[in-house]
Amino acid sequence: MPVPDYQTLMRPVLEMHTDGAEHAAKDVIAAMADRFELTSDERAQLLSSGRQTLVANRVNWALTYLVQAGTLRRPRRAHTVITSRGTTLLSGAPGPITAKALEKFPEFREFKTRTRAKVHDVVGVAMEHDEAPPREAIPALVAEAHAVLATELVERLRESSPEFFERCVLQLLVKMGYGGIDGESEHLGKPGDGGFDGMVRKDPLGFDVVYTQAKRYAAGNTVGAPEVQSFVGALHGKHADRGVFITTSGFSKGALDYAKTVPTRIVLIDAQRLGELMVSYGCGVRDAETIVIKEIDEDFFDPT
Repeated sequence: MPVPDYQTLMRPVLEMHTDGAEHAAKDVIAAMADRFELTSDERAQLLSSGRQTLVANRVNWALTYLVQAGTLRRPRRAHTVITSRGTTLLSGAPGPITAKALEKFPEFREFKTRTRAKVHDVVGVAMEHDEAPPREAIPALVAEAHAVLATELVERLRESSPEFFERCVLQLLVKMGYGGIDGESEHLGKPGDGGFDGMVRKDPLGFDVVYTQAKRYAAGNTVGAPEVQSFVGALHGKHADRGVFITTSGFSKGALDYAKTVPTRIVLIDAQRLGELMVSYGCGVRDAETIVIKEIDEDFFDPT
């Protein structure tokens, strides 16, 4: 049979996790290929990029959606385990689990809202990719894929060490054009760092410096006003007038309000914005696929 789409895969993928064990993504892919009795040719079928099989791509999308809905969680990289919500979902109405069915969960609705906003930015109107005209469907699909990728990047950063995250922030700022032509940056995240995790020199002599603070927090652990105030105090101690505070969570209203009123130039970057910037500036990602769309060459038919 043909490789099933990701929505057809969601129920069997979730059912595989009912043993309560952690499952590696590669094992889930192999199990789904067996369950749907895919032929050797179907198992080997590649995306046009040639870098991933079609079945792996679709299983990974099913896993991503189930994780975003809170029915699976990732205890470590490339592994998933079922949650109580996932067990409850399976014990409810039988039949396929669709993306529409997952929208009853607030986390998934918030995820889809972010995705739709990204699609709107790219396509110009609010639409799902399956509602778009063929020429517009590809940008919509790319926007959705990048929205998912941004979320997964932040999840990976939460699993990383504090030092890795601090250095990642510096790499991102350099890719964004800070640090001048030579990309001058320095990691400071160690005892006695003066309240900073890094610095980026915007000119060779270091007259113009941007200091960074990076907080690798869980999703629900927001950065409050006291932490931003402490960062501003550290900037004053260095006679610096600008800084970037980046977190893998979010900022409280008090923190946001304080950053707007303080004379020092402070930029606060939350998890969502962090993921989007990493995708946009190619930090921690690589090109997976290139699509070329052909059209009629009018000059060929009208050479005059």
